[in-house]
Amino acid sequence: MQPEIVDFITTQKDRDLIVSFAIRDEPFDSVNSLTLLRQLEFEPFLPLEDRGVYVSHEGFPGIDDDDRLKSLRWQGEEVQIETRDGHQFRLDVGAVEPEQKRAAVKVLRAMRFDHAFGLRVEL
Repeated sequence: MQPEIVDFITTQKDRDLIVSFAIRDEPFDSVNSLTLLRQLEFEPFLPLEDRGVYVSHEGFPGIDDDDRLKSLRWQGEEVQIETRDGHQFRLDVGAVEPEQKRAAVKVLRAMRFDHAFGLRVEL
């Protein structure tokens, strides 16, 4: 499986924690988003099995709205993501600005405050 090329990363650290990878979709000269979302405001009201980081990917129709992040490994210029439902994604973040990478790692660490998923970062 070839890594998908990421053009940029957006993050949010407010009520929700969001890391969104803008993945190049070359045949259509556009991007698809692979988004990691943790809704801290509503999470205390959810059953334990429904808590965690939601994973969605615009270009991957087989991923379910209820899929959660199982693990994320960020090693150099490659990010590997695995969901609880067994979906796996490889991302090439070599073209992303260093500030965006640092911001993403900061939000990912905040998302993992309760160790809900595996996280390994080696920049």
